[in-house]
Amino acid sequence: MTALPLLIILLITIVTTGLPPSPQQPSSQESDEMAINELYAQWSQAIATRGAEGYASFFVDNAALLPPNAPAVEGRDAIRKWIEKTLAEYTTKDARISFGPLKIGNGWATRRFTMTGQRVAKKGGETVQFNNKYLDVIQKQADGRWMFVYRMWSSNEG
Repeated sequence: MTALPLLIILLITIVTTGLPPSPQQPSSQESDEMAINELYAQWSQAIATRGAEGYASFFVDNAALLPPNAPAVEGRDAIRKWIEKTLAEYTTKDARISFGPLKIGNGWATRRFTMTGQRVAKKGGETVQFNNKYLDVIQKQADGRWMFVYRMWSSNEG
């Protein structure tokens, strides 16, 4: 009788070790990083297709923009109005983003990046080159989505 349990254990061992390994699930950190990278891709698409409404939809209700040399823009509705005015007055050409460090922990993330390009006034005038640095503070929501809480930027030019 003792041979039967040993045979069963041996058979199970042979069968299970001969199976290919199951695919690795990404770690929580890797999943969050992928989700945040996707957030930026979706946000860019939303701005292109839905304008100011698309831009603002990725911010929490009580978010704030901290533009250079200007007062804070507080709340999603104020952010929508601010970007609506900006999009009505200017267009951006040849924008290039270079992502810097992404730090994630306890449902919060920070991301630094730079953006260069040209700003063109829609009513005419000179094209202005820009080279800005940004800092985003992003929070994971109860439903698992990541959303912007704060965005601050300034020029890299002296």
